[in-house]
Amino acid sequence: MIYLAFIPPDIGNCTSLYRLRLNGNRLGGTIPSEIGNLKILNFIDLSNNLLVGGIPLSISGCQNLEFLDIHSNGITGSVPDSLPRSLQYVDVSDNRLTGSLAHRIGSLTELTKLNLAKNQLSGEIPAEILSCSKLQLLNLGDNGFSGEIPKELGQIPSLEISLNLSCNQFSGKIPSHFSDLNKLGVLDISHNKLEGSLDVLANLQNLVFLNVSFNDFSGELPNTPFFRKLPLSDLASNQGLYIAGGVGTPGVHLAPGGHTRSAMKLFMSVLLSASAVLKLEFSVDDIVKNLTSANVIGTGSSGVVYRVILPNGEMIAVKKMWSSEESGAFNSEIQTLGSIRHKNIVRLLGWCSNKNLKLLFYDYLPHGSLSSLLHGAGKGGAEWEARYDVLLEHASMQRITEKSDVYSFGVVLLEVLTGRHPLDPTLPGGAHLVQWVREHLASKKDPVDILDSKLRGRADPTMHEMLQTLAVSFLCVSTRVDDRPMMKDVVAMLKEIRHVETVRGEPDLSKGVSLTVVRSSPPPARIVDSQGSSNCSFAFSEDSINY
Repeated sequence: MIYLAFIPPDIGNCTSLYRLRLNGNRLGGTIPSEIGNLKILNFIDLSNNLLVGGIPLSISGCQNLEFLDIHSNGITGSVPDSLPRSLQYVDVSDNRLTGSLAHRIGSLTELTKLNLAKNQLSGEIPAEILSCSKLQLLNLGDNGFSGEIPKELGQIPSLEISLNLSCNQFSGKIPSHFSDLNKLGVLDISHNKLEGSLDVLANLQNLVFLNVSFNDFSGELPNTPFFRKLPLSDLASNQGLYIAGGVGTPGVHLAPGGHTRSAMKLFMSVLLSASAVLKLEFSVDDIVKNLTSANVIGTGSSGVVYRVILPNGEMIAVKKMWSSEESGAFNSEIQTLGSIRHKNIVRLLGWCSNKNLKLLFYDYLPHGSLSSLLHGAGKGGAEWEARYDVLLEHASMQRITEKSDVYSFGVVLLEVLTGRHPLDPTLPGGAHLVQWVREHLASKKDPVDILDSKLRGRADPTMHEMLQTLAVSFLCVSTRVDDRPMMKDVVAMLKEIRHVETVRGEPDLSKGVSLTVVRSSPPPARIVDSQGSSNCSFAFSEDSINY
């Protein structure tokens, strides 16, 4: 790289220099240690250059320095322990600084603004930060700080402009002393590992911006005007956090007929868009009166799904959990679907519950689900491309980590390929779909006969994709848990199937194809193909069928 210039060591001879502004000049090299000779230097701006090396320890000799800005360079090393105590403004953000923040940071008692963002700093914030009693702005975002947020930050009376602790590894709860930051305008604690309630922030009257997203906060959102207007994106990815609506009254009230029932409380996941907020402007009674047999649109192992029209004309799907279903299943569905945002996964809008009734609210899909695509009467179910795209996008979410879930995904693959329900009553002997496919292949029958009749007779490249996908499904449903691939490997294989077909065009299926899975011990089952009774068929080895 060609540098236009560098800072010469001779700058140390300019002993009468008061201000040094060299920002944005593509300066290279290091900051010369001779800069410490400038006793009356008050202002240094070397930002937006190409400087490397560390902050010279000799800078402590600049006894009159109040302003230091070297952001957006390639500065390495640590923040010096002995910065000039006269400093009021320090910005060393967007560099490559490492190490921890020294306890002597508390000696900078005149400091009003400190920006250390976008570095590689780590460790805990020292309690001595409290001594920076004039601090108005503190930005420690995009680093590797860890531990609990020190209570001392909430005891700095002048902290009124901004506090940014985002994108670190902070854990624990928000310190109770944060309730004293009644002058603070901006607070960003997103992308950490914080937990607990947000109640401590409820009375911060001067806040104009708050971001608590991507943590593990829980409980009801504070019911204040500020929190009610807060963008949902600033609350996202806190699975236990919810907004409570005024549905019912506390305690117990009389139901029609004189019977008592526990009050229902309506909850809305904060992981929603503004449109979802509008949809949830209803009462529980609006829902319950629509839970009739005429509105049933589906029945599953955990409950019945109803189509419900709200007073505002919006339509939602409501799942009523079976009364025998344990609360664990209810909570699991809330936590799992509440955290997923994907165009091919139905969105959980909210929920309500009492001792006897548990309801889940979803977006209503007027055009159906994957199940209706496969098993409905519409001709859209015949399109392999649509089925494949849904599978690949669902797999690419990479939220599936446990081998049992990989098995479940393999069952979905088989359902897409065969067009049959996993518990299809027409399967011979009442077999499960996986068992039926396994027995079919073990008997050396043509694999093409397994495919949905709507999918057969396609061009060779398409048939090749389907049979390769069938091979992937059998890896997923292996009876030996250790033989099932990781989900990232499943994604890679599915992408490779489509990629290979795109690159090489139509394959010559008479010469055979193979799908290789790279995996540690035990060795993978062999899946090979050969020419069979159809134009394109697979022959599975016995170990791949029986494992």
